Amino acid sequence: MYKIGIDLGGTNIAVGIVNENCQIIAKDSTPTKADRPYDEIVNDICLVVKRVLDNNGISLDEVSSIGFGSPGILDNEKGTVTDNSNIHWENYPIKEKIQKQINKPVYMGNDANVAAWAEYLGGAGRGSKNMIMLTLGTGIGGGIIIEGKLITGSHNIGAEIGHSLLVADGEQCGCGNKGCIEAYCSATALIKFAKRNLKDNPDSSLAKKEHINAKTVIDAAKAGDRYASEIFDDYTTNLARFLGSLINFLDPDIIVLGGGVANAGEFLLEPLRKKTPAYTVFPQLTNTNIVKAALGNDAGIIGAALLGE
Repeated sequence: MYKIGIDLGGTNIAVGIVNENCQIIAKDSTPTKADRPYDEIVNDICLVVKRVLDNNGISLDEVSSIGFGSPGILDNEKGTVTDNSNIHWENYPIKEKIQKQINKPVYMGNDANVAAWAEYLGGAGRGSKNMIMLTLGTGIGGGIIIEGKLITGSHNIGAEIGHSLLVADGEQCGCGNKGCIEAYCSATALIKFAKRNLKDNPDSSLAKKEHINAKTVIDAAKAGDRYASEIFDDYTTNLARFLGSLINFLDPDIIVLGGGVANAGEFLLEPLRKKTPAYTVFPQLTNTNIVKAALGNDAGIIGAALLGE
């Protein structure tokens, strides 16, 4: 039997057919056009589901369930999107709306949790019992799996890892608080710190760049740029401190890092593996593996499809 995964973003609706080996065998997409009425977006979701099945000769009878992932707060029991600021949904009965058009069980979850679930079942965390995932992008998302269960909390807002406190009264975070890990270890933060004292470092290769993004900073550090290397060293130290706290708190088998910054690969992972044990209570007993996510942009579709597992 196949499963359908739906990844709803502010820009695109992506739909995939996932097989029993957690692999996408076909996918399709359509623009979200987020300012439209809710029901029009759902109509397009169902249209794309039917289209990807028809285009690949798969009948609805061969589909066991549908999974739906999106940013914001989703209540799987009630079947509602409680809050999704990207497309302005509040308390919208998405499960009921989809099932009116496609009579299959529908499961739902927050996009960061869904991506973690995908990595746990079919990606870098496969075979582990306890896994934490951090997505190092514009912000920091995350997901936590303990003893094979996705942890979402009493109000479905669990695992907002990016808004854990790292520095009291520290850098301003987009959430309104100060000192969040997101304000220090997101891609946005890496860019911010690189730009902050750039005028005082005119010899840096970054000073010659018209536009600076996270990759620009990382590439400069890889090339031996002194200033970029200092910025990236501070970045990995802050992230290692936080990973040490997570290990102390949850003792995971593995920590999976995704998002744009994680594309640095071993250039990011090697210093984290060296630095993190210094921030754990029992470094001699800790062998938590720190790895790069394996599924990339497909994690949203795969994880959504596997929510019924």
